[in-house]
Amino acid sequence: MYQYQTNEVGFCYNQIDLLREGYAYKVIDYADVTRIIIKRGYVIKNWIFSLVFSLVLMLTSSFMILNLIVNIVEFRNLSLILFMDGSKGFGIMAVVFLMAFGVYGSIISLKKSLIMIVYTENKSYFFSLEFFLSNGNISNFLIFIKNLKITNITIPTTISGL
Repeated sequence: MYQYQTNEVGFCYNQIDLLREGYAYKVIDYADVTRIIIKRGYVIKNWIFSLVFSLVLMLTSSFMILNLIVNIVEFRNLSLILFMDGSKGFGIMAVVFLMAFGVYGSIISLKKSLIMIVYTENKSYFFSLEFFLSNGNISNFLIFIKNLKITNITIPTTISGL
């Protein structure tokens, strides 16, 4: 049983279990942990890649919208433009979905919360602590982390404003 658990990770007194569908697929012993950092950061580990991909989706959608506007002004035939050469309206839906996915991806990639980075000898592990913030259990979790037998732990002095 875990003292603290999210969907991705479970914390015990002697180890961290990485979880997949509630079952541990990897165990990190606290003896192997060299450093733990808890700080405010991006919720997504590869947030730059996600942001760039989202911006590409939005630029593509914007180009398609601009192309539609130019065709409406040039041909003055809305029915031809709406169906985009026989695609039965799927062209308009593609533009809307590209823009919606781009906006959603940008919002998610720029989202910040409390994160935990666990360093071992050869790898680092990234965990979002947003679950503990939303449950109001973050103070107890930080006390739990401070009481571990790890010498190099960086925890913020205040968690207000996170």
